[in-house]
Amino acid sequence: MTERQKNVLAALTGILVSLALAELFVSLFYSNDIRVMGDTIRLRTNLVQEIHNRQGIPGLDPVIVHRKNSLGFRGPDPPADLPDRYRILTVGGSTTESYYISDGKTWPDLVAAGLNQKFADRIWLNNAGLDGHSTFGHLILLRDYVLRDIQPELQHTVPNLILFFIGANEVGRRDLRARLMIDPRFQTGEDIDWAILLKSLLFKVADHSDLVSLGINLFRGYRDRHMGLAHQPVDVTRAPRGPEIGPEQQRRYIARHEEYLAPLRERLAHLLTLTRRQGIQPVFMTQPALFGCGKDPLTGVDLGSMAQGGINGCLKWRVLDAYNDAVREFGSRQRVPVIDLARELPHSSEYFYDNYHFNTAGTRRVADIVLTQLAPLVADGLRKNPAAVSGGGTP
Repeated sequence: MTERQKNVLAALTGILVSLALAELFVSLFYSNDIRVMGDTIRLRTNLVQEIHNRQGIPGLDPVIVHRKNSLGFRGPDPPADLPDRYRILTVGGSTTESYYISDGKTWPDLVAAGLNQKFADRIWLNNAGLDGHSTFGHLILLRDYVLRDIQPELQHTVPNLILFFIGANEVGRRDLRARLMIDPRFQTGEDIDWAILLKSLLFKVADHSDLVSLGINLFRGYRDRHMGLAHQPVDVTRAPRGPEIGPEQQRRYIARHEEYLAPLRERLAHLLTLTRRQGIQPVFMTQPALFGCGKDPLTGVDLGSMAQGGINGCLKWRVLDAYNDAVREFGSRQRVPVIDLARELPHSSEYFYDNYHFNTAGTRRVADIVLTQLAPLVADGLRKNPAAVSGGGTP
């Protein structure tokens, strides 16, 4: 062996040993904090977190108590008489999980309380929201946890109704299209290029590597902050002003998002197929936001002129509402009920602590809107299909 070959071998050995040590370190100290490994969801069960609001964010509790039950969801554990209850899951991203809202104050908690008051404690509702999740994540959650008999606590039942909160995590996401094409569970039969294939292989490695998964999740966090999706408090009175953008430039900017809407409709169709095949009633919810094209009712600040990642608040809202329109149109065409929260909830700093996330006042207002529109669907489900409350479908 030449001296050069020895040096190369020593360098490769050093790299492999370093990666092995890094993998061991991450596995020992950070493994439990990784909720997504590649495209595999890891639900943390029976977890209690106490989060201190050290920033003093208005509208949030000083100390936030966040629990996960035996399923890894927020809400009560499945009761012994689960097959005899009307079973509801709320599925979405961070605006569903409500990470920084205490137990009992999240909008799913408040909806559950309202429904149980109306229907004599016959409702079991769990919050299956996961921070950062898109409709692609919802598909995996349904396949791996909700519709597969891997959790004995579910007692061979499926939900009677699933409420899907859809919106912010879909915007401008090329990677969702690539992942939908490559994942064998959602294969579309289309040709796949090498970039997509290599990315798929990376995610397959991440399925089994805490180190690679940590790197991917750190990148996702950076991306979410860049897109304004992370939990970043917004003071509208101090927010910088965005650029003025002419009508033609706005039209072209919005048109660029058309390429993402057809794949979104495909993912909605997959969700619809998965739920209706099991006899589950799907309900969609559109995405509201703090930014918009008018003034903040609380402060009088022009939300449309606020800076939003190189554009202004009004244009960003028009982009987001194009995705909401896709959900509205799909729901209308496929006869899926849509709770149009984007139109029902005002753009107001009274209800948001950042661009997307609700404060405690916001969760109460959201719960009122959802409860008003969900209660008739639950009543109709109980009346038309009483057998659903005594066994439901079987995964």
